[in-house]
Amino acid sequence: MDPDGEGKFHAEVLGWKVVPVDMGPMGTYRLFKRDDDKDAGGMLQKPAESGGPSAWLPYVAVENTDDRASGSPSWAARSGCSPRTSPTFGRFAVIADPTGAMLGILGPST
Repeated sequence: MDPDGEGKFHAEVLGWKVVPVDMGPMGTYRLFKRDDDKDAGGMLQKPAESGGPSAWLPYVAVENTDDRASGSPSWAARSGCSPRTSPTFGRFAVIADPTGAMLGILGPST
């Protein structure tokens, strides 16, 4: 994966601008912004140990990332990325349903 090249490509095709955000040890997050300066998406270099191909991942807003990421027997979610705090966006995690479908969740920093 070439995050700089792919970020530039998506920005040009979709008419977005790319804003680099330092995520510390996780690397640089490329935040895509629309013309009205609203966030439209983002891209991060996928860690080698995560396996599998790169992919777009939808995110939904939640009130409490830790509570949602811990799962419950009623929806049997498992964690794809344990909750962590971004210096810019809030607290996020990646969960997977029993079939392996991944979903990002994003809530306020705690």
